[in-house]
Amino acid sequence: MRILQFSFFTIFFLLFVIGCYINQSSNDESYQCILQPSGKKIGFNIDSNTIAESRSLFSFATTGDTQYLAYLNEYTNTILFYNVKTQMLEHRIEFTKEGPNSTGRIFGFRVLNKDSIFVSTFNGNTIYLVNSKGKILRNISYKKSSKNEPLVFSESWSFFYSPMIYKDKKLYLTQTPIFSDKICAEIDLSTDSIKLLPMYHPDFNKLDLEKNIFCRDFDGVNFLYSFLYKPNIYITQDHITFYEKLASSKLINKITLKTFQNRPSFEEGTKAFIETPHYRSIVYDPYRSVYYRFAYPGVEISKKDNLKILAKYFKNFSIIILDKDFIKIGEYFTPDNIYNIKMFFISKEGLYLSSNHILNPDYDENKVSFELFKLIKK
Repeated sequence: MRILQFSFFTIFFLLFVIGCYINQSSNDESYQCILQPSGKKIGFNIDSNTIAESRSLFSFATTGDTQYLAYLNEYTNTILFYNVKTQMLEHRIEFTKEGPNSTGRIFGFRVLNKDSIFVSTFNGNTIYLVNSKGKILRNISYKKSSKNEPLVFSESWSFFYSPMIYKDKKLYLTQTPIFSDKICAEIDLSTDSIKLLPMYHPDFNKLDLEKNIFCRDFDGVNFLYSFLYKPNIYITQDHITFYEKLASSKLINKITLKTFQNRPSFEEGTKAFIETPHYRSIVYDPYRSVYYRFAYPGVEISKKDNLKILAKYFKNFSIIILDKDFIKIGEYFTPDNIYNIKMFFISKEGLYLSSNHILNPDYDENKVSFELFKLIKK
């Protein structure tokens, strides 16, 4: 097992390049639905060369209805395919960084099926379509739109949930606003045309790029955007018109961003990141027709706290439950130091939350572990 080094470069990537303690788990009983731990726990064995935390993991089902968890191991540049039912590793695709069939370093991916996988790389803003053996079937460059507008690298991560979306032979890539306030690029795979779509970031700020971070999912009809410091989610079908719905957490009353007269030190920036509440991933559950929005309430830091652990492993968080009309129908508050906000997946059974938290008494460094949560209507 290898520990993923989110060294604080990752935090500052989030902060600068693109820039209330809960003592026990509980549900907000004023709502009609609850998330309930089922008691079922699963674990995927990993070897000494596999990182125990992934920034990109996605579940998918085959035509035979077998469910897999695809897991990116950044250390070896490999996507691992685990059978969720048996918890066994069934397949792996290792990508080379140099040579005739090289992709460079993999950051994220999207599985259409076992023989059609889009992988996102930092190799000149390029997406590769590969088969189950890692053979490159097509490469797609997106440095600029067809109108010569500059585009930014699109990660297709799960830890800040923002997968690339495939719909009607088109790819939709998130665009963290840096050059402009736009948030999505569309690549037509039939014509190779690339559009920077009109929808814009509501808080775009060229001088404070941290505010531009967001997460996104797609439910088959609607694209849903969760912006870091906005209590509302934003819904659109065409990235031309959109509307907002309140999807706030009871743990977050107001978000006040800490300001600095000069560029903050490493420690100051890290403390601000830990203490500031924010909203994270929004994820569609197609089996129950609900949405989950993850919220981090921020924590107060004491002198005895380890900043590295607090930044990498959030102490607690909540999961907001929205119905098909984006109305809040529940909120689950996690216990302290048990679950990892960055790793989860949806299955027919329910929502699987990772228990790979370094302060969890049951933490096993040789496994990637999850616990099943059931959605219960009261």
